[in-house]
Amino acid sequence: MKEEKIQFFSDKITIRGSLYYPDEFNRSKPCPGLIVCSGYTGLNAIYPRLFAESFTAKQFVILGFDYRGCGESEGERGKLLLEEQVKDIRNSITFIKYQEYFKLTGIGLLGWGMGAGLVISAAEKNPDIKAVAGINGFYNGKSFFKFSFSQAGYQNLLENIESDRRNRVFQGTDQFTDPFKAYPLDPDTKAVVDKQLRPVKNYEQQTSFELAESILLFDSIRAASRLTQPLLIAHGKQNNLHPIKFVEELQQAVPTAFYYFINGKHNDFMDLNNQEFAKLSNTVTEWFSKNM
Repeated sequence: MKEEKIQFFSDKITIRGSLYYPDEFNRSKPCPGLIVCSGYTGLNAIYPRLFAESFTAKQFVILGFDYRGCGESEGERGKLLLEEQVKDIRNSITFIKYQEYFKLTGIGLLGWGMGAGLVISAAEKNPDIKAVAGINGFYNGKSFFKFSFSQAGYQNLLENIESDRRNRVFQGTDQFTDPFKAYPLDPDTKAVVDKQLRPVKNYEQQTSFELAESILLFDSIRAASRLTQPLLIAHGKQNNLHPIKFVEELQQAVPTAFYYFINGKHNDFMDLNNQEFAKLSNTVTEWFSKNM
């Protein structure tokens, strides 16, 4: 796989990332282009790059990038808002659309984890996108919080969100806190995060608690029901961070989507040498090739 560092602008903020190419790449031959969007912490170096390792071998050109405020991109550190990340994705579409050094048969979006709902929102009413895939995501923020917290914990979260909003309005202050206060991990996912992801440069940083309000208001199920593009949803059967019932909510709204269920949890299979990851990669690339 070949990697070329790139940058573009989103709300005048410099977004940095990579274009990934097959080792033997013919720029004059049309090929599918796929933007792979990160989940929480927004780092191109983790799962976008992992997917690129697999997908470029199948002759895809891949774009991965760090969301604003994350990794190598500019922007206020730790200010992670889903609506702004959707903007970054939309601007990445414009960036890859106007590249002059390769010819695309079409542009697709793939989102991992928190990014799964983001790509659906970004694709809605965007004719440049030919197909959309979400992997191991949540699609409604309120449902995620009600699952992640006890009833008392959920009410306390709502009170903290309101207090934080009041402070931002009257005092102009942001509360920065542990990145997993507003996005709690289950034990299985935490074990993988601690062992494999925390060592990655720029992975963990204090996060604005405003993220909690952004998640609470997020609903990509409504956007999914209005998509005109083909939609693929892949999900771990034993996912304890984003349980499979989140997919069932989506199935009710979009029964025509292609649903693929992984024999795994949230990220325990995310490795090039893992058989389940290989099956997922083959399924996703074949689906995109067919629909682009």
